[in-house]
Amino acid sequence: MPQRNNRTFLRDQVYIAIRDAIADGVLEPGERLREDEIVEWLGSSRASIRDALARLSDQGLVEMVPNQFTRVAPVDRDDVLQSLVTQFVFFRIAISEGTPRLADEHRAELQRLTDVVASAVAEGGRPSVYISGLGAYMRVLAGAAENEMLLHYIEQSGPLVSRALSIPGTSVDLERLNAYVMRVHEAVLAGETARAVALLREFAAAVIGDLE
Repeated sequence: MPQRNNRTFLRDQVYIAIRDAIADGVLEPGERLREDEIVEWLGSSRASIRDALARLSDQGLVEMVPNQFTRVAPVDRDDVLQSLVTQFVFFRIAISEGTPRLADEHRAELQRLTDVVASAVAEGGRPSVYISGLGAYMRVLAGAAENEMLLHYIEQSGPLVSRALSIPGTSVDLERLNAYVMRVHEAVLAGETARAVALLREFAAAVIGDLE
């Protein structure tokens, strides 16, 4: 269990903290998740912890057997890869529908998120920062498209994708992958939807190739 944090976490923050700790390998596959230890770690209520663990169980990051155990789910390569492929389909739709409808505030937020992702790579940061940054980027595009269902799908498939960088036996070059991200971003800001989609396909092929 990570070191204690004295701040009191709200419900969504508890979920994000546990999700990211799993994505980063701080909470390892098979590790038991005990309420008392999480309370000490996050300073949050038991209700918030139970809600977060239930969400993570629904998303495949946590295994729960009533009256027996709650633990970090093992990394299933096939499940992660399938979620990754699905997520890229949602990303393609977000780019196709959102790029033509970007307003100035959307462009500013996309630039901010791109900077966050680039900083995470340059500083050798946590994988969760990289993955969650890309997810947030696509949610901005889905929001610009006013596609609520797409927002939901991106949100639901994202957590399992967050484990992609921790699949045993894989080697991912984040700097190379981020070069694709930057090219996609440039095309999106330029309003070049077709080019952005084509570059996304190259990015997807590179990611999946690394993981396979």
